[in-house]
Formats: sequence, C-alpha cells, structure tokens
Amino acid sequence: MTNNRQDIHPQGMNSGIMRGVGFRPGSDKGSTAGIYARRPNLSQSTLDDDDLRWDQLGDHNQFLCTRVQHFSKQCFRDNVDVIKSFGIPSWSNTEWNDFEQECNGIFSSAVVTHADFSNDAHKDKDSNPWTYGLFSYINRSTGFPVVPQSLVSGHGFRFPDFNCEIDFGTAPGIIEMIWAKVGGQS
Repeated sequence: MTNNRQDIHPQGMNSGIMRGVGFRPGSDKGSTAGIYARRPNLSQSTLDDDDLRWDQLGDHNQFLCTRVQHFSKQCFRDNVDVIKSFGIPSWSNTEWNDFEQECNGIFSSAVVTHADFSNDAHKDKDSNPWTYGLFSYINRSTGFPVVPQSLVSGHGFRFPDFNCEIDFGTAPGIIEMIWAKVGGQS
C-alpha cells in the first residue's frame, strides 16, 4: 500500500522505514497540510501496479473501520466527527478534490512501518481523538504474518501515564490497539 510512497523521517527516528498514504501536517514552508506523495521517477509498470493497489484502499479502509467499531462505537463516532469538522477526505478516497460524505472516513492517513522500525518515545500531536494500530511481523515475500524469529524485547508501545508497555517482540501474532490521543508513547 505504501511501497511507492516517499520515506517519512520523523524527528527521533532511529531505524527502519516509515511511509504513509493520505493527509499529513505540512512540511513545506507556509503549508499547514499536504499529502504523502509517490516517489519520483517510477517506471510506468510500477505506476500501473501502484494504481491497482490504490483501487483497493477502500477495502483496506473498510476493514480498519470495522475493526475500530468492533472495539468501540464511540471511538468510531468521535473520529468521524473530527474528520467531518476539518473537512478532510478519508485516506482511501480515490479523489481528494473534495470531501466525500462516506460514513467510513475516520482516518486522514495510514502509516506503515517496517524493516525493524524504531523511534524515540514521544507523544503524537494528532487532532484525532483515537488512534488505531495493527501490528505484526510480516514475511515480505508472502505478505503473511509470521512469528518473530526471536523473542527480542524493545519493539513496542509504552503508555507511561498508565505504567503499561506492549512489547511486540515478545508477543507473537497480530496485535490490535486503539488508544486515546492523550495516552501513548511509541
């Protein structure tokens, strides 16, 4: 989904790869918002493959929205209200010219990390009241989840306000989390 997007290098990033699709805070002088862009100089066949993946984003968005509703209908409604109040399209819209009135638009962006991604502990400054995360070790050649090759702690999220840490390196399987804006450090 983000293979052909430009790398994101947040302050405090230590290792790995981070890429996104959808809307983000502005990084150019004088801009307040922007979109995650494709990498430049891609071949036509790569662009065609990317367009095919792009056509599937609506299905990915529907899956993620269903998962959030599974956890909490209130979290879902809170994020819908924020997206509508800012007039931001869902990250999965095929066109970002104007806001589609889709009730499933609860995320302005989706970010994917891999290659042993890690960054310094921090609190995100998001406008959305709730954030959803889906975490797993993935076999890059098959795309399927796999058990970590070794139980190495230190890959996870810390919620210091609650003295809680979720360590992905010692928890095989797919891990789903939803957390309030005020809570998490990663």
